[in-house]
Amino acid sequence: MCAECKLDQAVSFFYRDKSRPGGYARVCKACDKARLQKRYYANPEESKARSRQWGADNKERRAAYDKLKYAASREAVLERAKAWHGANPDRVAQHKRDWQERNREYAAQLKKDWREKNPELYANIKRANEAKRRARKASALVIEFSDAQLQARLAYYGHRCWICRTEKYEELDHVKPLSKGGAHMLSNLRPACRSCNRAKHANWPFSAAA
Repeated sequence: MCAECKLDQAVSFFYRDKSRPGGYARVCKACDKARLQKRYYANPEESKARSRQWGADNKERRAAYDKLKYAASREAVLERAKAWHGANPDRVAQHKRDWQERNREYAAQLKKDWREKNPELYANIKRANEAKRRARKASALVIEFSDAQLQARLAYYGHRCWICRTEKYEELDHVKPLSKGGAHMLSNLRPACRSCNRAKHANWPFSAAA
């Protein structure tokens, strides 16, 4: 029986407490939660400070608790994080810049390690950035897309030149040239080898078969 609400409940409604007879707390989980909430809202700043202090004094226990909590609700946590990132792009970008500024050498090493482990992906991103730079220089319309979307686009063409269909792609081609009003957008980008892209130049309309 809970000492607070006086309800007779199953032991699963009580926290374990080895210091008490029977091995369970004297109040049920609902009453214990209500008590903690009441204490928190009575003085939230003091409660936050107490929580931070406990975390500093018990780093290993806090890390283990956070790990278990994350594992139990991983999908929900990821969904909340994704939604928050989508709603606050400016804060995300600023946080990233602040972190890189505080950890400049470490961030540089992480980038270097990632480039060495993902040479093809890095080359694709570099080509996409160069294509975007040319589009902005030409004052063309730029519609953003993710790295994953670009990878899917290249995979659709087998990472081969869309014109000759044999050579491995070396550049990203704006199918409708920027000089003819083409936009820098995923649907207007195709992989091309350097020789085919130079031969195509700014011709529009353009037929790969021809």
